[in-house]
Amino acid sequence: MVPNSVQHILSSILIGLLAALTFSRIIAPETEVVLTEGDYMFLKKTNNALDIVFNGIMDGAKVMVTIIAMFIGFISLINIFNKILANIVINDVQLSIQYLLGIVSAPIARLMGIPWGGSEYYRPGLLGTKLITNELVAYQEFAEVGPIYLPLL
Repeated sequence: MVPNSVQHILSSILIGLLAALTFSRIIAPETEVVLTEGDYMFLKKTNNALDIVFNGIMDGAKVMVTIIAMFIGFISLINIFNKILANIVINDVQLSIQYLLGIVSAPIARLMGIPWGGSEYYRPGLLGTKLITNELVAYQEFAEVGPIYLPLL
């Protein structure tokens, strides 16, 4: 098991979130009136403090269930495509989306300072998994293959 893996996951999520927000503002800057600035906000009518708390809990639960359902659906689609690609075997390696992204991103990993032995593909590829899914899935796979990669770093 990788020590402090939860801390690594949380810090990578925060860094990825901030980077995504920054790049989204650079790529698609807001040019029209923003509806969330406060002038046009629609507020629910509430009667007391408990009503406010329960409305917040229900809104948060709806968002959480939506995110979980989308995550499960996305992982399922990736698995379907991986099952289709698994029929293609090149040099005794079954193809997968993670494998292909790992091969493409290996030079980028080398530029980040990861040795070639650590950036090449090994069961389904950590960098490809991180790119196609998220940090949580990649860290689960890293916990399995970590002892192989740690001596290389």
